[in-house]
Amino acid sequence: MPARIHENCVDFRVLIWDKDSRMQIKFPDPLLINSHNDTLSDPFWFYPRLFEDLSLLQDKSVWAVRDHVRGIEKTDLTQKPEPRYRAMHDTARHAIHVSETLEVAEKTITAIIQQHSAFEAEAAGGSGPAKAKFQHVGERLLWYIHILQSLRCRASANKERLLNEIQLAFNSVAQYDSRISVKIGQATQSDSAAMKTVAFVTLTFLPATFISALFSMSFFKVDDNTGVWSVNEKFWVYWVFAVPATLFTWGLWLSWQWFYRPVKIGEEEKPVKQFGDLIGFVKRGGTDEEYRIS
Repeated sequence: MPARIHENCVDFRVLIWDKDSRMQIKFPDPLLINSHNDTLSDPFWFYPRLFEDLSLLQDKSVWAVRDHVRGIEKTDLTQKPEPRYRAMHDTARHAIHVSETLEVAEKTITAIIQQHSAFEAEAAGGSGPAKAKFQHVGERLLWYIHILQSLRCRASANKERLLNEIQLAFNSVAQYDSRISVKIGQATQSDSAAMKTVAFVTLTFLPATFISALFSMSFFKVDDNTGVWSVNEKFWVYWVFAVPATLFTWGLWLSWQWFYRPVKIGEEEKPVKQFGDLIGFVKRGGTDEEYRIS
């Protein structure tokens, strides 16, 4: 939006691209409404009116981003996290763009204020009334740069809040997945305990079943003459072999579990670390007895 001021300060031209409908209604004819002739003598009189609309547009953009950020912040974290990452990153992109335009506008107005101060010092000279005319425009320029600086702070806060929500969304999903993994682990432990119970029961009856099948033993016998059922008198032989076989199998299983326990994560490094400590201790001149004491 470049401007050109002629020497006679009568012709003032401003080029505006992508102008808003509100600015189209307001510019250029309504500019002179409620304009003071003393103010019009300052060639910078147009900028305060232009910056008024600029600050309103920037304020609208900043608070539109803030509304989106606030909507994200109201997400219920007690439910299953389903963040809309694409929408959040699009909002962050718009927030960055708003901050960029505010920063550029602030730098531009700062440069205009510097030029106005130089013009005021040169044109007003020692004249008090002339200096008062220029000060009025200068004060309005300072007012609008203060507004844009405040909006830039709000835009920066929007960016920080949005980045915080994006990070929170990632952490919430990670924590939810961790809780699911814990539940899966608990279910696996429950299944493992059930399988151990089934294995123990199987281990209890399998040796006795093997003995019974090996020797073709039966609990009852039928008399061929009378057809009467009775307990086999050799049934004690079954117990003589079944009980020791079962106890031996239990002992073998317990011994296997004791001597070949599964190595937990991290414990496989302990022997290497202890051996490294021993080597370092010997290099320092210590004795094996001192190492055992330590």
